[in-house]
Amino acid sequence: DRRRPGGSVASTHRKEPDKAMILSGVFEGMTTGTPIMMMIQNKDADSSAYKPYADLFRPGHGDITYQAKYGIRDWRGGGRSSARETAGRVAGGAVAKAVLDRDNISVCAYTIELGGIKAQQRDLSVINSNPFYCPDAAAALEMEQRVLEEKAGRFGWRHCRNCGKRRSSRIGRAGI
Repeated sequence: DRRRPGGSVASTHRKEPDKAMILSGVFEGMTTGTPIMMMIQNKDADSSAYKPYADLFRPGHGDITYQAKYGIRDWRGGGRSSARETAGRVAGGAVAKAVLDRDNISVCAYTIELGGIKAQQRDLSVINSNPFYCPDAAAALEMEQRVLEEKAGRFGWRHCRNCGKRRSSRIGRAGI
C-alpha cells in the first residue's frame, strides 16, 4: 500500500488498489523455480483528467524526456512515465522482502532531501510514519508543506542491515 495511488499528498489522487495476482511461479506457498508472474489490474483508469495537459509538459514528470528521446508523448497519463509503471517493481520487491525477512535482513530507502529541505536526523523508526519516508519527522513536515506549495525534486538513500554473505538462489523455500 505504500506505493498505492491516492495514499498521500506525494502521490496522485486516483484511488487504485495494488492487488497483485500471482499467476505462476508459486505453488502451495513455495516457489517452483520458474519465473514468478504477477498481474496488477487498473481499476480507476480515466484519461480525461489529463486532457488539460495535452499541450503542456508537467513539471517533474517524465513526459518531456520521452518526447525529446522518442519524438512522441502520451499525454493521457499512462506509459513509461506513469508512477503506475513502478507497481511491478514493488510487487517483485515484496517477494524479495519475504525472502530477506526470513533471514532477518532488512533493506529500506528513505528521502534525505526534498526541495532544499534536508533531513538532519536519521531515525529509521519514523520513515513509515510520513508520506516521504523521511528519517527526520520535523523535516518531513516541512517537506509536506513544500510539496503543497510547489513541485520539488528529491534525493534518497538506502540502508541494509544484516546483509552478511552473498545470497544464492533458493528454490522451494516455504513462506514466499
